[in-house]
Amino acid sequence: MNTTQELNLKHERSYDRLRDIVIGMGDGLTIPFALSAGLSNVVESNNVIVAAGIIAVVAGAIAMGVGGVSAAKTTQKEYHHNLKQEYDTLEEMDSHEKQEVKNFFGHLGLSETMQVQATEELSRDKKYWEEFIKKYEPSLIRPENGKASRSGITIALSYIIGGIIPLIPYLLFSNISIAFQISVVLTLVCLFVSGWMKSRFTGERSWSAAFRMMLTGATAAAAAYIVARIFMG
Repeated sequence: MNTTQELNLKHERSYDRLRDIVIGMGDGLTIPFALSAGLSNVVESNNVIVAAGIIAVVAGAIAMGVGGVSAAKTTQKEYHHNLKQEYDTLEEMDSHEKQEVKNFFGHLGLSETMQVQATEELSRDKKYWEEFIKKYEPSLIRPENGKASRSGITIALSYIIGGIIPLIPYLLFSNISIAFQISVVLTLVCLFVSGWMKSRFTGERSWSAAFRMMLTGATAAAAAYIVARIFMG
C-alpha cells in the first residue's frame, strides 16, 4: 500500500469514527433525557432517576451497538453480492462491459488505439480483470476488515457518554427541581451541537439540523413529563 492509499484509508477511518460518535451521542442524549424529565415530575429521589437513567443508557447502548454491527455487516454482504455480479459479467464479457472499460481508459487520456488494446488485454486475463474491478469499479468499495465491530463499539460507547450527560445534574444536586432545570439546559445545548455536527455528514443546513435535533429532544422530554404527570397524578 502506497503513501496516498494509507492517507486515504486513515482519512476514511477518521470520517467513519467521527460519524459513529455523532450518531451514538445524538441518540444517547435523547432517551435518558426524556426519561429523567418524566421521572423528575413524579419521584422524590435523585437515586431513582439516576438508576433508571443508567438502565436506559446500558440497554440503549447495547441496542445501538448491535445495530451498528448489523449495518456494517450488511454493507459487507452488499459488497460481496456486487462483486459476484461483476464476476458473472466477466464470464460473459459482453460488449457493454468492454465499452465501459474502454471509456474509463479514454478518461485517462489514452488514444483510441491504446483504449482498444488495453481493454482487449484485460479481457484476455481473468486475474487482471478481477484486480481491475476491485480497484476501479466505483460501486465496489471493499469494506475494511473489523470495521463492523469497531463501528458497533464506537456507537455504543458514544451512546453511553451522551446518555450520561442528562444525568450529571442529578448526581451533583440534591434538589430535583434544580437538577432538572440544569439538565434541560445542558442537554439541549449538547443536542444542538450534536445536530450541527451531524449535518456535516448528511449535507443538511447546519442551523436547521441543529435546531431540529434540539427540538426533537425537547419534544420527547416534554411528552415524557406530561405523560408521567397524567398517569402518576
